[in-house]
Amino acid sequence: MRKTITFSGFKLVRLSLPLSLLLGFFSSVSGSTCMAPGPVCYEYWKTDVVFVGRVTDISHPDFPEGQTSPPATMVHFSVEEVFRGVKGNEIEIASGIRRLGNLRTSADGMGYSFEIGQRYLVYGYRSTTDRWIRASRCSRTRPLAEAADDLKYIRGLSRAQPGANIFGMVFRRGEWIQDDREGPLKGIRVYARGQGSEFKAVTNSKGEYSFSGLRLGSYKVGFIVPPNFAADQNDYTVELEQDRGCVQTDFRVFADGAVSGTVTDTDGRPVPTVNVDIIAAGVSAEEQGDKRWTSLTDENGHYEIRPVPPGGYLLGINIADVWGVGYDASYYPGVPELERAQIVVIAEGQKVSGLDLRVPRVTTRRTLQGVVYLADRKPAIGVLVALESSADKGPRWDLAVKTDQQGQFSIIEHDSYVLWIHARYASPEGEAKHAEPIRLEKNIGAVGPFGLDLTMPGASCPHYRQGDQKAPQ
Repeated sequence: MRKTITFSGFKLVRLSLPLSLLLGFFSSVSGSTCMAPGPVCYEYWKTDVVFVGRVTDISHPDFPEGQTSPPATMVHFSVEEVFRGVKGNEIEIASGIRRLGNLRTSADGMGYSFEIGQRYLVYGYRSTTDRWIRASRCSRTRPLAEAADDLKYIRGLSRAQPGANIFGMVFRRGEWIQDDREGPLKGIRVYARGQGSEFKAVTNSKGEYSFSGLRLGSYKVGFIVPPNFAADQNDYTVELEQDRGCVQTDFRVFADGAVSGTVTDTDGRPVPTVNVDIIAAGVSAEEQGDKRWTSLTDENGHYEIRPVPPGGYLLGINIADVWGVGYDASYYPGVPELERAQIVVIAEGQKVSGLDLRVPRVTTRRTLQGVVYLADRKPAIGVLVALESSADKGPRWDLAVKTDQQGQFSIIEHDSYVLWIHARYASPEGEAKHAEPIRLEKNIGAVGPFGLDLTMPGASCPHYRQGDQKAPQ
């Protein structure tokens, strides 16, 4: 599989510099929701305005009604050193956005929080729709005291050797078990092929590699995946488009353990399309999160869960706090009680086969029917109705059904769970209403039809777990 590397929607540009310097050009963005900017050898070339300056004034001006995305803050700079796109010794930078008539200061949203009297290295972008030059938290803009690496690169451009650079890291990702082993990988062989040549490198103790002085053009960059590991992708196609520019290509690997087996019924016949779960042993339901995985058996009843990090696991059917799979919980090697379950231990990259399972009894299905009413007892049309099991943390709105023209709904579900039925509605004016959830006990067969009244304000009910209403028997 090949992929052209991009960063925030732009093709990456490149620079040829020593590896120790290149890898010092990363930064994180504190206090915002945007991604951290790329290395300076990328950001510098795609930025319209780059300069060093001191803030002399900050204002929050008013703008005409209807102005598109007007700035919340205008920052006036006295320019001390120009690198790109500035004429003269003064400039104004727009920061933050005024939305819906409300003032948003430069400390909010994506606006950069400048302070009067402070010196900054500013990366600004000329707007394509208005006259402003904008700076945001998502750029490499930073106090001058924190810009030493950036300045070393920018001021050294005139002395840099021609050619481009490909660099990056190979690292092990954090895995979904308690003892995460995330970190760089040393001694991994990396290659770059393009423009009639092949280049090879080996990662250092920090997992870093670099290819310098490359001709511009297309390159295939990849690495040799170490034994017992797998990778999301082990090669990319990158474009070197800017002399003295750079492209960063990182690779991540993860332990390639696996468990597999066959699921059969009580007569020994393979059972297709049943969920087999694996969860980290010793982890509570509340802590499971991504420490669990589910595989669906194929037409021959075979399953395989992969990749599995090293560790101890519980394996079974319907054990991962999911519902609607049609079978009672059963743990490997075929017991219903957690206390009797056998822990399956997986070494790094180990493939364990033959973990066969037999399905427990099939749960019965029941049809849940009812009508949703508006406050005036008129049928509510097109209202969402969703179920929630006792193992869930909220209604499954992603699986909701809608009421018909008579306000009616019908849901077929398994009978082995305590369930709550929820209904919610938003009026054309945007007012949200919900019904008091109805609780259904497990293993009681058919219930209903029953009614749900949209009389409660808001889109959700916060108290039904403590004082839930039971359906009429």
